[in-house]
Amino acid sequence: MPTAMELTFDLRVPRWAPSTTTEIYQAAVDMCEWADAAGFQAMTIGEHHTTEDQYITSPLMFATAVGARTSKLQLRMIILAPFYNPLRLAEDLAVLNLLTDGRAVPVISAGMRDAEFDMYGLRREDRPAVVEETVEVLRKAWSGKPFRYRGRDIEIVSPVPDKTPRLLMGASWPKMIRKAAAIADGLSPAEAGLYELFRAERRKLGKPDPGEFPNQSASFIHITEDPEGDWEKLFPYWAHGPRIYQKWAEEIGKPVNEKFPAVESVEQMRKVPVFRVFTPDESLEYAQSLGPNGELRFRPLAGGMPPELGWASLKLFEKKVLPHLDVRFTPNIHY
Repeated sequence: MPTAMELTFDLRVPRWAPSTTTEIYQAAVDMCEWADAAGFQAMTIGEHHTTEDQYITSPLMFATAVGARTSKLQLRMIILAPFYNPLRLAEDLAVLNLLTDGRAVPVISAGMRDAEFDMYGLRREDRPAVVEETVEVLRKAWSGKPFRYRGRDIEIVSPVPDKTPRLLMGASWPKMIRKAAAIADGLSPAEAGLYELFRAERRKLGKPDPGEFPNQSASFIHITEDPEGDWEKLFPYWAHGPRIYQKWAEEIGKPVNEKFPAVESVEQMRKVPVFRVFTPDESLEYAQSLGPNGELRFRPLAGGMPPELGWASLKLFEKKVLPHLDVRFTPNIHY
């Protein structure tokens, strides 16, 4: 059955992790180069600021490095719009798309943490308006035509990309999902279930139906010949991200995502569906169970995981699982 594949990174490096930040960054680019050759569909890179675990702050810079080492891999970047000048963002994204033959796909998002907005001296309540303005400015900037921006006449924003970049939006509440249907090319929802609202709104507006959301795999997948032993190795790294996100959600009074609970033991982790450790045979069966719209997602450096642990899983996948999969690669992902 056709299966799309994606790598996801946030490049966290907790202080207790054994690897240096340099080692994690270099391994991530190497893994993207490997994924490109292996037929992966995309890589996704996140963005957050002022974090103790060194969450990557510049998805554009990372995507540029990956773009130089790959030829097909789509470069999905979570862009927290409030922390950018939209005109400069339009310039940088245009350059990146020219360098990568249109493979860069920005996901324009709002951000969530008070600490980030405080760092930049911004108001968190302005987020929705900023996201909408950013999408509007990017559209106008890439047209190559004059436009008005905050009371000023902008003659041209250069360079003008040969291929107009696709614009996705990230959203987690109905108002912004409906807005995404009106102004964006696609949606990257906080939860897959929200995507149907986006589809319905697109149809209501007379726009093309983007199709079903992919049947995504568990968020954390590891392939090994020794599942029992590797659960223990993986636990501190896989547990780190959900624990931090729960803390951030509590800080802003947002409900904790029950699909990503903070776990305190290997026993607890093994009961949560987003965490899956497979033998090669089990992973092949799992991939096939996702069906023709399936998507396998790998986080091979989650929580500052030692690169050798992530590589071991990817290489085993390449050797014993990938040859038995009918891999799907589509030029334009719609989510």
